[in-house]
Amino acid sequence: MSIPENASIHPKIGEYAYYDREMTNDPGKLNLDIRSHWIIRTEKCTQYKVACHYSLKSEATYRPSVTCHGIIKNIVKKV
Repeated sequence: MSIPENASIHPKIGEYAYYDREMTNDPGKLNLDIRSHWIIRTEKCTQYKVACHYSLKSEATYRPSVTCHGIIKNIVKKV
C-alpha cells in the first residue's frame, strides 16, 4: 500500500479525488498521519460530501481498495 508519487497530499480543486480504505484500516503501514483527510465535494457527488486522502491530475485505477470520487469542486474542511 502506498500513495502514488505524483499525488497531491493536500487535495487540489480540479484534480481527481481518491479515498483509500486500506489507509484507514491500517494506518501503521504509512508514513503519514492518516487521521488527516479532507471532506470534499466533486462533480460526481454534488448532493453530499465525501472523504478524500489525496488527489491526482488524471483518473487512475490501480487497487480495489481505492475509490475515485471524481474531480474536486470544493474542499469543505480538513479532518
